[in-house]
Amino acid sequence: MTAGPTDAAPPSRHAYAEDLTPGTAYRLGRHTLTEDDIVGFARAWDPQPFHVDPAQRAHPRFTGVIASGIQSLAVLQRLCVDGVYSTWQVVAGRALTDVVFLRPVRPGTVLTGVARVESVTLDRPAMGLVRLACTLTSASGEELLTGVAETYVARRVPVPPH
Repeated sequence: MTAGPTDAAPPSRHAYAEDLTPGTAYRLGRHTLTEDDIVGFARAWDPQPFHVDPAQRAHPRFTGVIASGIQSLAVLQRLCVDGVYSTWQVVAGRALTDVVFLRPVRPGTVLTGVARVESVTLDRPAMGLVRLACTLTSASGEELLTGVAETYVARRVPVPPH
């Protein structure tokens, strides 16, 4: 997932599974988390001491506030929805696999990323399975998180069963 992306503009209409081409990559928008965002999310959803306890966050292992991996994943999901899924005829998500937290996300880091179509499988009459490799990066290009999302996307014209 580290190969350079092509700049694919999201289609102006809602794309169906047949419209999607493996290898197409989409640059995602940007989002920045504040310290309040990070601590508030952690208190609500991932209240581990190293996220919420100031003494733990000061430990040399962390050297300050770090976002929950789940929050980082949520930011990536939002960027994918805004920049990719909102232009597709999405039916439902199927799986999220191979998630790797590479580096901590810290307050003030401008988050962006790339989503690349890895494969499109048209083996169901009404929908295709799209495999999307996603990378969350800092604006300077440092990779922070990678993962693969599998999403069902409607087919343009459902194929009758055999």
